[in-house]
Amino acid sequence: MNELQEQWVEALESGEYEQGIGSLCSEGKYCCLGVACEVMGVEKTYIGDTVRFGNCLVTLSERLMNKLGIEKQSHFIVMNDSGKSFKEIAQYIRDNYDI
Repeated sequence: MNELQEQWVEALESGEYEQGIGSLCSEGKYCCLGVACEVMGVEKTYIGDTVRFGNCLVTLSERLMNKLGIEKQSHFIVMNDSGKSFKEIAQYIRDNYDI
C-alpha cells in the first residue's frame, strides 16, 4: 500500500466515520470513498445535508482515483453499498494493494 492508502485504511478502521450509501457523504454518513476524500483533504462544499468533494458527489474524479492509487472505484462502491463494513473494506484494501 502507498502512504495515502494506509491513511485511508486507518481512517476506515478508526470508527470516526459513520457509514452511509448512495453518495460520498450525506447526512453525516460516508461512503468508503468519501472517507478517502477526507483523508486526501479534498475541498468540501455543502449542498443541504450532502457534501461535495471538489466537483464530486457520488463518485471520484479520475484525478482523485489516480491520487488514491486505484484504477476502478466501482468495486468499492458495490462493497460499501451492499453492506460490507468499513473494516471489511479496509481488509480488502490491505489484501489487494500490497507494495
